[in-house]
Amino acid sequence: MNHVVSFRPEMKFVNRERCIDVINIPLFKIVAMEGELKKIPHESALVFMSQIAFRIFLEKYGREYSSSPGFAIGKITADLMIESGFTPIVPRIHDSMALAEEIANHLPVSTEIYIPSNIDHETILDTILEKTGYHVTRMYLYRYEPLNEKEEIDRAVSNEGFSGFVFTSPMEVKYFHSVSEGRYMQNKVHAIGRTTENELMEMGYTNIGATGNGNFEKLVEIICKNTGK
Repeated sequence: MNHVVSFRPEMKFVNRERCIDVINIPLFKIVAMEGELKKIPHESALVFMSQIAFRIFLEKYGREYSSSPGFAIGKITADLMIESGFTPIVPRIHDSMALAEEIANHLPVSTEIYIPSNIDHETILDTILEKTGYHVTRMYLYRYEPLNEKEEIDRAVSNEGFSGFVFTSPMEVKYFHSVSEGRYMQNKVHAIGRTTENELMEMGYTNIGATGNGNFEKLVEIICKNTGK
């Protein structure tokens, strides 16, 4: 059976039957940051770029800010927020640019925006919002600790039926490129979101297959259709 290789953090990957095999090889583990919690004005807006960011925020702050304006990059993150009593707004297209547009449609520029994230996170969202006039504060709640899985990646690629790599964030692209030392730049790559696709192209990966602005499972379905599964 054909298979693709993904690099999702362990807590974000669910082992289930799919139309194509997915071999998930986490490239980093998640470590919560220690220290005093930042006080957030309740009238400020919270923006969550991943389910991990929300889960760790919930562990640290509980539901104290469930009534504050909230935004989520995608449906899975939004569903987790709703389950916990938050009422998030989600863009129709699940990427940073569409999220920035949604924020601008709902919030005056005087609103302070807090983005819980990992300490190494880079996104164009901050830049877009700040150019629009918003004051953005990053809340660093966790960090990624790299894992060297070079040999496991090599084994997965060498197995019969390999149909490409799946990337869900620009950070995965950077970690993968570093670990693989650029040896797989000619292989097919699949991407979620415009920023992830742009990162691949900037790194020199040109064999881009399926792309999408939905969630991981939707992208896998697209890959299946493209491979005739």
